[in-house]
Amino acid sequence: MRVLSLLLALILLTAGVSAQTLPPETLGAFNDGYVRAPMLGIAHISAPSIADDTERYQNALLLGAGWHRFPLYWSDIERVPGQFNWEAFDRLVANDVRHGLRTDLILLNSPLHQREGNTIRGLYQPVFADGTNEPAPNKPINPNNPWADFTARSVRRYMPNGELARQLGWNAQQGVRVWEAWNEPDLTMFWQASLADYARLLQVTYLTVKSVDPLAQVMFGGLAYQHPERGDWLTGVLNIFAQDPNRDRFNWYMDIVALHSYVTPMLSYRVIERATDTLASFGLARPIWLNESGVPVWDDYPGETWTGGQPAGRPFRRTQTEQAYYIIQSTALAWAAGADVVFIHQLYDDCGNQYGGSDFAPNAGQSADAFGMFRNPRHADCHRQSPQPGTPRPSAAAYFRLARVFGERRFARIEVVDLAERGRAVTFDLANSSGAGGLIERTYVLWNTSAAPFTLQIPASGSTAQLYTLNRETAITAQGGGYAFTLPPVDRAAFPAMTESDYARAGGEPFILVEQIGFNAPPDPFALLVDGQPVTPL
Repeated sequence: MRVLSLLLALILLTAGVSAQTLPPETLGAFNDGYVRAPMLGIAHISAPSIADDTERYQNALLLGAGWHRFPLYWSDIERVPGQFNWEAFDRLVANDVRHGLRTDLILLNSPLHQREGNTIRGLYQPVFADGTNEPAPNKPINPNNPWADFTARSVRRYMPNGELARQLGWNAQQGVRVWEAWNEPDLTMFWQASLADYARLLQVTYLTVKSVDPLAQVMFGGLAYQHPERGDWLTGVLNIFAQDPNRDRFNWYMDIVALHSYVTPMLSYRVIERATDTLASFGLARPIWLNESGVPVWDDYPGETWTGGQPAGRPFRRTQTEQAYYIIQSTALAWAAGADVVFIHQLYDDCGNQYGGSDFAPNAGQSADAFGMFRNPRHADCHRQSPQPGTPRPSAAAYFRLARVFGERRFARIEVVDLAERGRAVTFDLANSSGAGGLIERTYVLWNTSAAPFTLQIPASGSTAQLYTLNRETAITAQGGGYAFTLPPVDRAAFPAMTESDYARAGGEPFILVEQIGFNAPPDPFALLVDGQPVTPL
């Protein structure tokens, strides 16, 4: 019943937006009316400890997710040396396939019996049993390199036409094709070994994966990128690979680079821009995924709901409304910077980083991270005393809006516009896919970053456009050759303790305007006016 209620609520929020599905050759025959946006993912839709995740997957589909990211814990699979128990992870991978979701699977953690100091035993041993690091199809793995062995077993089990695929009768496209080498290796909470050790782990992962499944992609483990000016692991690893004479033969041991960004929307743009520039400095270009992004809330359980007048005690938390705004703003900026896929962390609050135990009553002076687009239900493993258990936050509607508006679109041109230092605009131009040339649609994502409203004027190519906000859709008519409306300011009532710099980081309610251009000459994306004044590129 809760799933049905959510569906009805989201339909009311986005009335008039038709569903889209990926073509059957991409995901199989999932003509079920759900959007599976190929540019959007969600972290931790489910977990091995969750026995019944039917409602969780249903909610992820309702929102429009196309990808699921979760860790494959080696330490849980090989608890006894030489004995591998895949059962819990079989269920997760199978559920992704069954629900038409693609998987970013993180190879993570090592059992105690496979550790050697801060690193993994045998990591520098040759990858293959013939004593070389030369991959070839189905070449035996060196048993003295346990990470290579675990990686090969994982790929053989979950790849298309792999062990699980054959057991469950999947088609030739169904299975895991993206393998992420660890998570946030630049944080000691995940990786205690050296940068050089991580470079070797990435190298071993790449050579092993490609020997088992040449069509798979290997991802540089998602970087926290908190202080890249002091510790840029992407630069450090590339410097190591630059000394390897085989780097070009093996694609510099990476097909995709993953980054993480939290709290501040513009940070998502900046970290992708930096990584792109770093790759270019080595003569490289790689797809970049922002596969963790989000902001925890303080004004809802299990956040610090009692701290309304104490902003200094929660500098990295925002309100539920601002969390929703963040998802639209950060994702638009990430796409503009060149991200291929953006993942939101996460579907539910789950257990997160706990500061006061696994469960507590609201307003009890205890808290935990509340990243979820959904609140935990009563039967959750922790933080199950929400006054609104299992219900969506406004951020769920924000994600749903992005998936429905952007769907499966791929854009020919994206520009970021500075709205006279008072706001941001991201323009997405959709090209004609028939080959006839020209643009057929322009989408603007717009928001105010100041404490005062302003009038925005957008030149029109046609006579009407669709204007979307978080909870409504309106058809608007061009007047005098353009569209004019007021962008609301950052809400001082909602964020009473903010300074002017906080407003710029947060932003007001984002508007999305979609105009069908047809084959008319499209207007200049920088021809917008803020209170009559021209704007500039970012």
